[in-house]
Formats: sequence, C-alpha cells, structure tokens
Amino acid sequence: MSIGRMGKYQLFEVLGTGGMGEVYLARSQEAECISKLVALKKIRPDLTQNEKMKALFRSEALMAIRLDHSNIATVYELGVDRDTFYLVMEYVGGISLRDLMSRQMKGEIDLPPEVAIHLVLEIGKALSYAHRFVDPETQGAAPVVHQDVSPHNVLLNFEGEVKLIDFGVARMDATSQASTLSGVMGKVDYMSPEQAQGGIVDSTTDIFALGLLLWEMLSGKRYYEWDSLKTIHKKLLKGEPVKALDKKVVDHHKLNYILGKMLAPNSGSRYQTADAFLLELQEYYHTTHPKYSQAQLRRSLKKFFAQEHQAHLSRLQKHSYHTDEKLEKAG
Repeated sequence: MSIGRMGKYQLFEVLGTGGMGEVYLARSQEAECISKLVALKKIRPDLTQNEKMKALFRSEALMAIRLDHSNIATVYELGVDRDTFYLVMEYVGGISLRDLMSRQMKGEIDLPPEVAIHLVLEIGKALSYAHRFVDPETQGAAPVVHQDVSPHNVLLNFEGEVKLIDFGVARMDATSQASTLSGVMGKVDYMSPEQAQGGIVDSTTDIFALGLLLWEMLSGKRYYEWDSLKTIHKKLLKGEPVKALDKKVVDHHKLNYILGKMLAPNSGSRYQTADAFLLELQEYYHTTHPKYSQAQLRRSLKKFFAQEHQAHLSRLQKHSYHTDEKLEKAG
C-alpha cells in the first residue's frame, strides 16, 4: 500500500526520522521497470532554502554518490520533487548500532569485546576509504571527512554487514571548517574537541568519534555517562585527559593504549590516518580473536533481534512485486 510519491518513487512506509528529514521505504515506479526496494530520504526544506545552500547540498550529494565501498551505504541519486530534495539510498534491512548499544547498556544483551572490535574495524575500513578518496574526474585527492560518526549513523544488516551512512552531509575538503548547512556539525556526545571549538577538522576528527564508540561498547556505558550536553561541551573545550577503561575489561592495558591514541584531545597526538589505527587494532584482534567472523555476527543479530528480523522479512514480503501484482488485480 503506497503512502505517497516522490518523483518516480512510490513511498510505502516511514523507516525513521532524522535531523535531515524523514526516511521512507520506496521503489521506482517507472513503466516496465523492475527495481529493488530503496530507502528514500526526504530532505527538510529549510536545509535547501536558498541557492547557495542548494548548490552546497548538490555538491555534497554528488560526493556521496561517488563513494563506493562495501561498508558505506550506497547513495544512488539526488532528486527534486516540488522544490523538495530527496536522496535515494541502499535499503539496509537490519538495526542501527544505537539499537545494539542501547540494549547492551540496559543489560538486555552481552556485547563481547570481539564483537565491539569487529564493528569498529568495519567502520574504520569505511573511513579509511573515504579519507583516501580520489575524485574520479580530476584523479586528485578529495578526502571525505564524515564529521558525524555516531551510533545512529551505523547500520547492521541481518547478514552481518556493517554500513556507515549519511556521508551526504560530510564536507569534501578534509581541512574545511567544522560546519555544515546549519552550523557546527556532529552530535555533542560524539564530537571531537576541534569540532566543539569550531576549528579545523580532518581525518583525526572521525578517528576520535570512532574511539568513543569503541570505548562505550567495551565498557557497556556512555563515555559521558551522567553529563549534560552543556557539560560535555565544556569538557571538550577544555580538552580533558582520556578516560581509562575499567580494569575488568579484558586486555584493558593494550586497549587503553589504542584508545589513548584515538581519543587524544590534541588532534596531532592521535593516529593521523584510519589505516594507522586499523593496523594496530587488527593486529591485536587477529591475535586475540582469530576465529570471530561476520557469520557469527549474523547469527547473533538474528537471535537477539528476532522481532526486528521478522519485521524485515514481513516488509520484504509485503512489498514484493508478487504481492503488488495481487493488490493491483484485487483493486
């Protein structure tokens, strides 16, 4: 059952609502066209309210479309319908990292260190690719800094694949000022000190945010557990020392060393590239957890998120071509 249209796309249901607008499950309805289900993000009109903002958004959308990596959710196209911009993206049937971490922190599921490290390594691969991105037209370096690496921007599908989303709001210039269409970018509790200060951002900004994700998954609690957003912002401006992992965390000494280089308040003291951090974390991971695999993650997701998995399967069945044909004949 359709709930509306955007351009050539039929909208079936709302998948979620974010800072940029609503996301719908959709599919192209072009004549004699057979296409897969996609996620369509309808962009808030105020984000493209003048020509300068429209040009910036088009530029960022073009950059997102050019990114092609297995750990980045594919952006297929940018469209406009009745002055409203929309992005058409890969539909990732699964859960967000926020869903996983929320249940972990409530004590509903256990998140072993090997799972946390596996997830961070997969996200790190996406960042490594983006930070080394080469413009296909100019063949020149065009590094992409995400600037908003946080749990809600990481999706896990039920095949155990990890996808980083929302590169469409990143800036192409790796040394750009920390701003986007509407000011300072990023969520305060996953923001780097330089972002909080409105300073220059680069690849180390994303590494800092990823370090926060790793720390929280290993600890099973928030890095800024009891702090208000205002207090967090003050701490970022001050540049506080890195918080050590609890001693009950396995191999906390080695992991504290890696986290110390990811979360250093001074960006010059961090790993300078995603590859540098990946090399050290992979070496540790392959030594301590050589047998953990995507297949194990897949089984865990289907087990602990059985209700969500069933909802995903029902969604696919409901909006399959076979079902649509039956509805058309019945109508």
